[in-house]
Amino acid sequence: MVPGLGASIVRAAAVVPIVILVMFVGLLWLMGLFCSKERRGYVVRISSQAMRTLSPLLHGNPVSEPHTPIQGRQT
Repeated sequence: MVPGLGASIVRAAAVVPIVILVMFVGLLWLMGLFCSKERRGYVVRISSQAMRTLSPLLHGNPVSEPHTPIQGRQT
């Protein structure tokens, strides 16, 4: 097996469901353009909530600072 191939497969497997969800939300939003004003507001609200939910998957979690041990009493 080629080194690094496993990581590539895992990344690709993680991206496919995200792309499908983003496309579904985009189609939902487009469908809202053809609805009445009340329904359009509802569809836009739902699609924006879905995109906010998907944003950590798209952008990743923020990088936290490495853990530094507390200096002080040693046993």
